[in-house]
Amino acid sequence: MDKADVTIVVVPRDNFSSARESLESIYANTDTRFSLLYIDGGSPRDIAQYLKDAAKKRQFRIIRTEEYLSPNHARNIAVRHIDTRYVVFVDNDVIVAPGWLDALVQCAERTGAASVCPLTYEERQHNREMLHYAGGDARIVVVEENSRIERHMVYGINTRTIAPSAHKTELLEFHACLVCADAYRAVGGMDEKLLSSRDNFEALRGKRWTNLAAPPHRTSL
Repeated sequence: MDKADVTIVVVPRDNFSSARESLESIYANTDTRFSLLYIDGGSPRDIAQYLKDAAKKRQFRIIRTEEYLSPNHARNIAVRHIDTRYVVFVDNDVIVAPGWLDALVQCAERTGAASVCPLTYEERQHNREMLHYAGGDARIVVVEENSRIERHMVYGINTRTIAPSAHKTELLEFHACLVCADAYRAVGGMDEKLLSSRDNFEALRGKRWTNLAAPPHRTSL
């Protein structure tokens, strides 16, 4: 994979305390060549200085605002500044595992999927058997007139039952997600009005994407 083909974009989530650990994990566990763009939405002074020093050392770009940016707003800003085939969004509290990016790129190349997500675990909060995301279904169930329920069903909560290969999914979580940049632009980007905990997958519902979850390669929260 040529360096010009993939840009990792790190965006703020709901805290900055794991920013250093997350960024260092990317550089320690990524063999595939990449460019990196860091969207720093109003981080505290010590984190901002760390990122400035790291950018000088690692030769990556930073776009900083003094105000906090929602994840979707940050993603949309980033895409306007990249020219690579793929963009890989990573929240600033995600820890990646060895081989994660190569697995995502190879899956996208092999299948032609517009987006690919890895397995995501809550390792630091719980343990290695606590699966946070492995794909799923997104449904709206009408229970009575003028009333509805959203139902999100996540696949493979028991890690022993997860399929060993990539599978199609209707549900995306953007904690870490590879997206074809042209497909992202074609649907108009992410909805910046979505500010709830669902902002990282609801924006793509109804879009004609082919989405894949790609076990067993992992990230963790």
